[in-house]
Amino acid sequence: MAQAPASLETTSALAADLECPVCLELFRDPLLLDCGHNICRACVAAVLRGGGAAAAPALCPECRAAVPDPASLKTNRALRNLADRARQLLLSEPGDRGGRVGPGPSPGSGSGPGSWADRCPRHGEELEFYCHTDRRLTCRACRAPGDHDGHAVRPLAEAAGVYKAELSDAVQFLLTDNQALRSLQEAQRAEIAGIQEKSRSLAEGLAAQFGELHAFLRRREDELAGELARAERAALAPMGSGLARIEAALREGTAAESQLLPGLDLAAPQDFLQWWGERGTAAVDSLKERDPPTQEAEEWEVITVSGYESRLKSVSVTPGSLSLGPYETHLQYFIWREMQQVLRTVPDRLTLVDAGDPSLVVGADACSVRRADAPGRQRGGPPPDPPAAAVRSRETFSSGAHYWEVEVGQKTDWSVGVQLEKVQEKQTRWIEKLANFLWPHSLVVLELREGSGYRVSAGAGGGPVRPAGRPRRVGVYLDCGARRVTFYSADDMSPLHTQEHCPSPSIAAHLCPGPARGGRNRDPLTLCRY
Repeated sequence: MAQAPASLETTSALAADLECPVCLELFRDPLLLDCGHNICRACVAAVLRGGGAAAAPALCPECRAAVPDPASLKTNRALRNLADRARQLLLSEPGDRGGRVGPGPSPGSGSGPGSWADRCPRHGEELEFYCHTDRRLTCRACRAPGDHDGHAVRPLAEAAGVYKAELSDAVQFLLTDNQALRSLQEAQRAEIAGIQEKSRSLAEGLAAQFGELHAFLRRREDELAGELARAERAALAPMGSGLARIEAALREGTAAESQLLPGLDLAAPQDFLQWWGERGTAAVDSLKERDPPTQEAEEWEVITVSGYESRLKSVSVTPGSLSLGPYETHLQYFIWREMQQVLRTVPDRLTLVDAGDPSLVVGADACSVRRADAPGRQRGGPPPDPPAAAVRSRETFSSGAHYWEVEVGQKTDWSVGVQLEKVQEKQTRWIEKLANFLWPHSLVVLELREGSGYRVSAGAGGGPVRPAGRPRRVGVYLDCGARRVTFYSADDMSPLHTQEHCPSPSIAAHLCPGPARGGRNRDPLTLCRY
């Protein structure tokens, strides 16, 4: 026969006897103090730290005896088992089927007002208040003096309203913040997709452009190979005829040789004379000259053995000649020249503007600039270098991508880059508007200074640049759409520096040949044209 479940009063009384004096909950792993009282292990640590509900640090909340080190205390197993049993009984009480222990109704349990889930497990009274400090439901009896001194306690409706308002604010914040994060997520995905799409487009463009170059090179290779084959056939034809004539004369001579040699081996006179009369006379007569050489015959035409006619007079070596002209020695140059027929884009052909600065000389072709020769001082010696002066290109750019190259050679000082017209904005302060009026342009340049090395200057920014070698040509790539300027060593197209954020309604090329340096830096800067 099963034992009847404990009554509500019995369970409540049991729970009251098994409460920790610090946390006022059923014991969890209680420790037996030297004074005979029990405290949860976690509450002992709180008492030693001076926290919890203890009146003074390191004192028993029941008798005020000193609390020893928790490491020296032992678990009260009997009390722990009783507390666990009481906790199980509370879980099995009718009206609390939701599986919660402690105050407050179980969410979704469907228990009505006055059920055990709505009552204080300690006092059995209806839960009408909420302790903000302990963050749990309490009854009126829990508000007795000493239980919650200094705790913030409010009625359930009021507390629920406060926290619902806070929850609403938090949810609204999360909704707004998450929506912004979703927007950033979509924007980032769009950026990633854009880069991937551009990469695919560039890969297709590279394949197409290299395909055109490969097709051109293969076509020119086939054409030159065909031209070489035709030249070879034309050169070999007469030499083949000459070789056939030489071989025919050699065969005749070899046949005559085979006829005459046996006569030399005949020792008996009668045998030799018999052979001579039958064969030798006719064979030797066929070798004799029909027409003796004249007085005017060249020395090489005279036969070495008098009276015999050599077959060398009728044959000779036909000289051969095979040539592809300059393609033999300058093939790559001529192919490069011919490749310009298939190149859709080439470096921009810029022209320089002669601003009338007497310290600069712009070339007649408007593609070079050098420092003017200044007169010497009256007492001799090199003249002082004038202030750095520069020229700009006649062409200006506001859209698209552009590239040009500048020959710097062995100059010790120079400056190459772009001149940007400053953006005039309505909200700009008056002092900035005045500065923009007085100095309407800014520069982004790569420069070399004797004794200082290479450096990029971009307004108030910039920094040193360390190329792998000393470039003889500098390439400038201007991407107006990306608002970016990139400098290259045009000798091997290795990048030197990229300057971002260069907006301007009008951009021109900038060239400064630098100071004369006593004649050491007189070479011009030249725009390369191809």
